[in-house]
Amino acid sequence: IYQHTKIFTSPSQKEQNQSEPLQPLEALENEKEILLNQLSTLRKQRQQIRQITVPSIQQHTTEWNYHFSTMQHSHQVVMSNLQSLQNRRIWMEEEFAQATKWHVLGDVFLIWHRGAFGTINGMRLGRSAVTSVGLVKRCAEGGSGAGNGSVNDENGGEGTKI
Repeated sequence: IYQHTKIFTSPSQKEQNQSEPLQPLEALENEKEILLNQLSTLRKQRQQIRQITVPSIQQHTTEWNYHFSTMQHSHQVVMSNLQSLQNRRIWMEEEFAQATKWHVLGDVFLIWHRGAFGTINGMRLGRSAVTSVGLVKRCAEGGSGAGNGSVNDENGGEGTKI
Protein backbone atom coordinates (compact mmCIF):
# COMPACT_ATOMS: atom_id res chain seq x y z
CA ILE A 1 0.00 0.00 0.00
CA TYR A 2 1.12 3.50 -0.62
CA GLN A 3 3.06 5.39 1.98
CA HIS A 4 2.70 9.10 2.09
CA THR A 5 6.07 10.63 2.38
CA LYS A 6 7.06 14.13 1.48
CA ILE A 7 9.58 14.11 -1.22
CA PHE A 8 10.63 17.32 -2.76
CA THR A 9 10.33 16.82 -6.44
CA SER A 10 9.94 18.96 -9.47
CA PRO A 11 6.51 19.73 -10.93
CA SER A 12 6.97 17.25 -13.80
CA GLN A 13 7.85 14.52 -11.34
CA LYS A 14 4.83 15.54 -9.31
CA GLU A 15 2.55 14.97 -12.29
CA GLN A 16 4.13 11.60 -12.91
CA ASN A 17 3.67 10.60 -9.29
CA GLN A 18 0.01 11.59 -9.42
CA SER A 19 -0.66 9.58 -12.60
CA GLU A 20 0.95 6.44 -11.19
CA PRO A 21 -1.69 5.91 -8.45
CA LEU A 22 -4.44 6.64 -10.98
CA GLN A 23 -3.38 3.84 -13.27
CA PRO A 24 -3.90 1.06 -10.68
CA LEU A 25 -7.16 2.68 -9.64
CA GLU A 26 -8.41 2.70 -13.23
CA ALA A 27 -7.29 -0.91 -13.65
CA LEU A 28 -9.18 -1.87 -10.51
CA GLU A 29 -12.27 0.00 -11.75
CA ASN A 30 -12.07 -1.82 -15.10
CA GLU A 31 -11.61 -5.17 -13.34
CA LYS A 32 -14.59 -4.34 -11.11
CA GLU A 33 -16.76 -3.58 -14.15
CA ILE A 34 -15.68 -6.83 -15.83
CA LEU A 35 -16.45 -8.85 -12.67
CA LEU A 36 -19.84 -7.16 -12.26
CA ASN A 37 -20.68 -7.96 -15.90
CA GLN A 38 -19.63 -11.58 -15.39
CA LEU A 39 -21.71 -11.75 -12.18
CA SER A 40 -24.71 -10.33 -14.02
CA THR A 41 -24.23 -12.83 -16.84
CA LEU A 42 -23.96 -15.73 -14.38
CA ARG A 43 -27.12 -14.61 -12.58
CA LYS A 44 -29.00 -14.46 -15.88
CA GLN A 45 -27.75 -17.92 -16.83
CA ARG A 46 -28.72 -19.30 -13.44
CA GLN A 47 -32.21 -17.79 -13.80
CA GLN A 48 -32.57 -19.32 -17.28
CA ILE A 49 -31.47 -22.72 -15.97
CA ARG A 50 -34.00 -22.44 -13.14
CA GLN A 51 -36.76 -21.54 -15.58
CA ILE A 52 -35.91 -24.58 -17.69
CA THR A 53 -35.16 -27.20 -15.02
CA VAL A 54 -37.49 -26.35 -12.13
CA PRO A 55 -40.75 -27.13 -14.01
CA SER A 56 -39.21 -30.34 -15.30
CA ILE A 57 -38.08 -31.35 -11.83
CA GLN A 58 -41.51 -30.50 -10.42
CA GLN A 59 -43.20 -32.56 -13.13
CA HIS A 60 -40.96 -35.56 -12.42
CA THR A 61 -41.50 -35.18 -8.69
CA THR A 62 -45.25 -35.07 -9.20
CA GLU A 63 -45.12 -38.20 -11.39
CA TRP A 64 -42.97 -40.09 -8.88
CA ASN A 65 -45.26 -39.07 -6.03
CA TYR A 66 -48.24 -40.37 -8.02
CA HIS A 67 -46.46 -43.66 -8.73
CA PHE A 68 -45.42 -43.92 -5.09
CA SER A 69 -48.96 -43.35 -3.79
CA THR A 70 -50.33 -45.82 -6.36
CA MET A 71 -47.82 -48.43 -5.25
CA GLN A 72 -48.64 -47.79 -1.60
CA HIS A 73 -52.33 -48.29 -2.33
CA SER A 74 -51.59 -51.48 -4.28
CA HIS A 75 -49.44 -52.71 -1.41
CA GLN A 76 -52.25 -52.05 1.08
CA VAL A 77 -54.75 -53.90 -1.13
CA VAL A 78 -52.41 -56.87 -1.49
CA MET A 79 -51.74 -56.96 2.25
CA SER A 80 -55.48 -56.79 2.95
CA ASN A 81 -56.08 -59.67 0.52
CA LEU A 82 -53.27 -61.64 2.13
CA GLN A 83 -54.75 -61.14 5.59
CA SER A 84 -58.18 -62.14 4.30
CA LEU A 85 -56.75 -65.28 2.70
CA GLN A 86 -54.88 -66.19 5.87
CA ASN A 87 -58.06 -65.81 7.92
CA ARG A 88 -59.98 -67.91 5.41
CA ARG A 89 -57.25 -70.60 5.44
CA ILE A 90 -57.43 -70.78 9.24
CA TRP A 91 -61.24 -71.00 9.09
CA MET A 92 -61.05 -73.74 6.44
CA GLU A 93 -58.52 -75.70 8.52
CA GLU A 94 -60.86 -75.54 11.52
CA GLU A 95 -63.82 -76.61 9.35
CA PHE A 96 -61.77 -79.49 7.94
CA ALA A 97 -60.77 -80.57 11.45
CA GLN A 98 -64.45 -80.61 12.41
CA ALA A 99 -65.49 -82.37 9.20
CA THR A 100 -63.01 -85.21 9.74
CA LYS A 101 -64.94 -86.06 12.92
CA TRP A 102 -68.23 -86.49 11.02
CA HIS A 103 -69.55 -89.78 9.66
CA VAL A 104 -72.88 -90.81 8.19
CA LEU A 105 -74.24 -92.71 11.19
CA GLY A 106 -73.32 -89.86 13.51
CA ASP A 107 -75.39 -87.48 11.38
CA VAL A 108 -78.39 -89.82 11.01
CA PHE A 109 -78.61 -91.19 14.53
CA LEU A 110 -78.09 -89.32 17.76
CA ILE A 111 -76.62 -91.99 19.99
CA TRP A 112 -76.56 -90.98 23.64
CA HIS A 113 -77.47 -92.33 27.07
CA ARG A 114 -80.04 -91.54 29.72
CA GLY A 115 -78.94 -92.93 33.04
CA ALA A 116 -78.09 -96.62 32.63
CA PHE A 117 -79.93 -96.87 29.31
CA GLY A 118 -78.65 -96.01 25.86
CA THR A 119 -80.77 -93.91 23.50
CA ILE A 120 -80.98 -93.51 19.74
CA ASN A 121 -82.60 -90.24 18.67
CA GLY A 122 -84.06 -89.91 22.18
CA MET A 123 -85.63 -93.41 22.23
CA ARG A 124 -84.52 -95.53 25.17
CA LEU A 125 -82.94 -98.92 24.52
CA GLY A 126 -83.51 -101.90 26.83
CA ARG A 127 -85.96 -102.23 29.70
CA SER A 128 -86.00 -101.77 33.40
CA ALA A 129 -87.54 -103.85 36.16
CA VAL A 130 -90.29 -101.25 36.58
CA THR A 131 -91.28 -101.44 32.94
CA SER A 132 -91.40 -105.22 32.90
CA VAL A 133 -93.56 -105.23 36.08
CA GLY A 134 -95.92 -102.76 34.45
CA LEU A 135 -96.21 -104.96 31.40
CA VAL A 136 -96.68 -108.08 33.53
CA LYS A 137 -99.53 -106.36 35.45
CA ARG A 138 -101.23 -105.36 32.25
CA CYS A 139 -100.94 -108.80 30.83
CA ALA A 140 -102.21 -110.29 34.11
CA GLU A 141 -105.24 -108.01 34.05
CA GLY A 142 -106.00 -109.39 30.67
CA GLY A 143 -105.64 -106.12 28.88
CA SER A 144 -108.44 -104.50 30.85
CA GLY A 145 -106.35 -101.31 31.09
CA ALA A 146 -106.41 -101.00 27.34
CA GLY A 147 -110.18 -101.19 27.22
CA ASN A 148 -110.81 -98.00 29.19
CA GLY A 149 -108.78 -95.84 26.76
CA SER A 150 -105.86 -95.06 29.07
CA VAL A 151 -102.24 -96.07 28.94
CA ASN A 152 -100.17 -97.02 31.97
CA ASP A 153 -96.77 -95.32 32.25
CA GLU A 154 -93.57 -97.09 33.26
CA ASN A 155 -94.39 -96.95 36.96
CA GLY A 156 -97.79 -98.52 36.48
CA GLY A 157 -99.65 -95.22 36.93
CA GLU A 158 -102.35 -93.73 34.76
CA GLY A 159 -101.06 -91.98 31.62
CA THR A 160 -102.65 -89.76 29.02
CA LYS A 161 -105.75 -90.79 27.16
CA ILE A 162 -105.44 -92.03 23.64
